[in-house]
Amino acid sequence: MHASTWRSERAIEIPIIWRKVQESNGKETLEVGNVLSNYFSVSHDVVDKYEKAYGVINEDAETFYRRKLYDLIISISTIEHIGWNEEPQDHGKILRCVNNLVGLLAKGGVILFTVPVGYNPHLDKLLFGNGIENAQFSAFRRVSMYAWKPAEMSDLIGIRYDTPWQNANGLVIVLIRK
Repeated sequence: MHASTWRSERAIEIPIIWRKVQESNGKETLEVGNVLSNYFSVSHDVVDKYEKAYGVINEDAETFYRRKLYDLIISISTIEHIGWNEEPQDHGKILRCVNNLVGLLAKGGVILFTVPVGYNPHLDKLLFGNGIENAQFSAFRRVSMYAWKPAEMSDLIGIRYDTPWQNANGLVIVLIRK
């Protein structure tokens, strides 16, 4: 997937998130899920429960804690796996994780994460049912194998993952400010 960003939701996610990281001008940043280091040289903190890599903190984002607070917390197509791709499944874990991340934000801080629609039905319910407190949403819909366009959240209801094109066919960008 790293070499073929143009064929997936990475074509949108990476530029949006990377731009936000660059705009943060070295402020305290946390990435949930080790994604950006596959494309760029990064110096921010990265927490990833499973991926073993240099500099990656192998802890669960739901319970991750540091004494410092973060100005920016980012995540690229990782949140949908929390509690879903784990045994046993825990459908409430995503919301507990997001609440933990909000607690790690400095005053005026921002959480920005991307979510492919249709991958985790429990997360989709949170997104479309306004189940994530103080969240703002931007939506994109895939219109061909290689093209995306901005959409309304309502345009993404019923979008399926891997159908008609491989990977995401709808993408939500979630923004939470503290």
